Amino acid sequence: EVQYLLDLKHPTVLVCVETGNTPLKLLPSYLPSYHRYFTAGTNAHGGVLILVHMSVPSKLVHTEPNILDVEVSLGCCRLNVIGVYSPRSSPLPIKSLRNIVTTNTARQTLLIGDLNAYSTSWGCSTTDRRGFEVSSLPKWIRDEIAVLHNLRNRYYRRYTIERYNQYIVQRQFVHFWIKEHRVQQWEGFLKTCSTGDSSYFWRYTARHFQSSAPHFKGLQSNNIIDTNPISVVEQLYQHYREHFRFPSENLSPVAESVIEEEYGRARTLYENSPNPSPLTTTYTEVAKILKRIRPKRALDVSGTSNFLLRQLPLDFVGILVVCFNRLLGTNSVTEHDKIARMIFHSKAGSYPTISELRPISILNAIGKLYEKIMYTYLQKWMIEKKVIPTSQSGFQPGVRLQTRVLSLYEAARASIASNRPGLILFVDFASAFDKVWHKALLVKLSRYDIPGQYWLWIRNWLSERSAYISFCGLQSDLFDIEWGLPQGSVLSPLIYLPYVADLNDIKEPARKNNWFADDWSLFIEVPFGIPFGEACPLLQRLGQQALDNIREYCDYWLIELSVKKTVGLIVHSQVQVATITLKYNSHTISMETKVTNLGYGLTSKLGLGAFLNSVCQKIAASFRIVSAQFARVGSVSINLRRRCFFAFVYPCVLSTGPV
Repeated sequence: EVQYLLDLKHPTVLVCVETGNTPLKLLPSYLPSYHRYFTAGTNAHGGVLILVHMSVPSKLVHTEPNILDVEVSLGCCRLNVIGVYSPRSSPLPIKSLRNIVTTNTARQTLLIGDLNAYSTSWGCSTTDRRGFEVSSLPKWIRDEIAVLHNLRNRYYRRYTIERYNQYIVQRQFVHFWIKEHRVQQWEGFLKTCSTGDSSYFWRYTARHFQSSAPHFKGLQSNNIIDTNPISVVEQLYQHYREHFRFPSENLSPVAESVIEEEYGRARTLYENSPNPSPLTTTYTEVAKILKRIRPKRALDVSGTSNFLLRQLPLDFVGILVVCFNRLLGTNSVTEHDKIARMIFHSKAGSYPTISELRPISILNAIGKLYEKIMYTYLQKWMIEKKVIPTSQSGFQPGVRLQTRVLSLYEAARASIASNRPGLILFVDFASAFDKVWHKALLVKLSRYDIPGQYWLWIRNWLSERSAYISFCGLQSDLFDIEWGLPQGSVLSPLIYLPYVADLNDIKEPARKNNWFADDWSLFIEVPFGIPFGEACPLLQRLGQQALDNIREYCDYWLIELSVKKTVGLIVHSQVQVATITLKYNSHTISMETKVTNLGYGLTSKLGLGAFLNSVCQKIAASFRIVSAQFARVGSVSINLRRRCFFAFVYPCVLSTGPV
């Protein structure tokens, strides 16, 4: 194996530890091109071998059992290579290593070897033979484990029936005691979980239900994989700089003229209006927000994270309150809060294409606290003024996702019950939050009579934003974000709602809208009294009219519709219906027989069998996780099993609520 490694890598220096007491006289015939330095060990596994190529000057500096020090001259510098092996039965050779290192202060030192992790010299005095930490166990269980190790060693040294029986009985008792201890710990943990606050429980158990994304290692283009970090960063920089460039060439002259005129009037109005009392925040509000943030460890552009903010003493909250009130008084955001650090997760393996990446923007952690204060003001204004349409269920307190699913399902069921086919269009907007025209958004907010302080604050928040790419420790140059809402900001989903709310004002006959954030579904039905043979051609005309109106709206406001993800579904009770063809900008809309919307499956006959099967699979998977946990801790009480069922499995059952 050593000879194969030398032939494959051609190393200048090779250090081998735990070689066994190999006689040095056997090495020359196998390693003719290397100087050989060897020291025997104190047991059958010990021994250190250092090989240095003959083209490099070298000499032996120090040797003792299991420790070898060789000086290697590399060009203009000298390097001390120390090979060390620490047996499990011996303490770490700290004294010998310290003497070698302090003696060679004029030369650089490279320490290579096997420093036994089971040794108590590392500061852990409670480890078993596999190195597992057992300090959490009670002392009497640790004492019994020590007895078990003693019996096991006696049995391994000399086999007798008596020693075997003693070892097996002790092992069974130790396993039983550990399981009982785990049961007590688990029951104690559940007792500490408040029935009104489930976050404490799921903080420790949700990881069992989370799927991990593959690690992003490089980009793929034309079946060529690029793993060079510099090249990957440059490709991502060029792509996203263009992605966030405002496409002024796509503006229609009419839209540009109207929006510029309205924006100018709104700016003049809000900038010259009398200043009302400034927005403020309080110590209690900031402390409450700080307590609720999730302790994520991802670092922002300033090296801060939510985890670090959670460690702040309460005395610092007053400083944040003063800073936030000064910013609110001037309706402004600091320039540092407008810079985003972009990292990426892959949606398709370790080497995806750029389109298969999921960009994640990490904003300033303190700036996100500041945005949460503004979020409270804006949400209250939108609710009081009824800016958000009733057909929208996204990002609103007290409104559930299932409301939209039920509304759509009931409308389709009523149509089928009267023997009338219906058409459902599931509209998907491409990069919805990334393609928001800033001036158009401010114009729409002014049409809703937004307070002047809010309008000026949002204008400052959107202006002069920038970002940079971060990958493998490298960072790109900053590029401007000329349009779109800041990704990762708590305000972006809320402000997006009024931006598309006027889509409901497009009137088509017999159309019903259902929104959840940027997911839009339109249900189109035919009037009563239309024969079934004439209903499908009528649905095609109504559906095409709706798509034409949507295309006109999107062209005016620079919104891009994803044709590949926009699909249609005909719901009916017949054996077969006529084919419907719908087009958007000369692209044909795909007509499906089964669609998943907001996590719920719909079919053309409104059958729920496939959806229920998928829910049953989730329930079975959750039940397997719970069963695996019970198998580890042994027998548990029926009360504990019931609580675990309602915590782990029952949420999957609740997902069938609309059904």
